[in-house]
Amino acid sequence: MQVAASANGMRRATYLAFADKPAVGTIGWLYADPSPAFATIHRHVSFYPGRIPCFVSGERVRPQPRDFYGGWVIVRVIGPFKREPGAERW
Repeated sequence: MQVAASANGMRRATYLAFADKPAVGTIGWLYADPSPAFATIHRHVSFYPGRIPCFVSGERVRPQPRDFYGGWVIVRVIGPFKREPGAERW
């Protein structure tokens, strides 16, 4: 587990990784003490679907392009998606 400061106004993020699989890298993050504007995400964990298998209603999620964001893409959601080719200006 690693803790780092956040520049997005949500305070400090805690980054999660498998202790027995360090090569996988960071698999998720959470905000243990989010600012009041983000209070609804308190005690919620976000995962990178490109680093571990993630599912929504039985469908395996595709990661958002370029693996920087933790965005999840499923067949019912239509893009463009941030950071995909043609949407670089987002």
